[in-house]
Amino acid sequence: MAVLPALPALEAEALTWQRVDIALAGASPGAQFAFQALKKWLAQQKSCPDLRFTQLPNNTVTPFGLITAANGGQYGATTTARLFAIYIRKTNVAGSVTASYLKLFDEGTDAAISGLTANSRLVIPLGAVSSGNPGLLQEGIYLSPNGFPLAAGLRLALVTLADTFTISAAADGGDGFCLTTP
Repeated sequence: MAVLPALPALEAEALTWQRVDIALAGASPGAQFAFQALKKWLAQQKSCPDLRFTQLPNNTVTPFGLITAANGGQYGATTTARLFAIYIRKTNVAGSVTASYLKLFDEGTDAAISGLTANSRLVIPLGAVSSGNPGLLQEGIYLSPNGFPLAAGLRLALVTLADTFTISAAADGGDGFCLTTP
């Protein structure tokens, strides 16, 4: 059994939102406005909770990227209690012809995702057309103003179909980030 990487440390609100702004520099105006609205909501209604900014890389190396064979990205065991946001953007590779789907699991082990059907919580589609060739579904967003509860941990993977567990190829995947709090 592999050791799950620890989630990034909690940090002050200003640092988290600086990271979000940097990550969204190439995002659509709609995505940028949505995250600005979440920031205002959290400041006004949730007393600016300390958040974790977790990079979601499109790779197969440490720290267990979204396209790691069989497992996907593993972002910590029982330390994640609420998911506030996910942003994912299609990899900038011209000629990407295969769709990809970001799949979220409430799971804190390193078991293969094929056995986690009961733990699947969310699917965000990324279309077959990459950011290098403008088209549909270049980016995906999930926002939860009150935080989506996760009991066991945070697992994410890029898969080829919304209802399967085949890991996407690097050229068809994407990368992004998520915001969580304990």
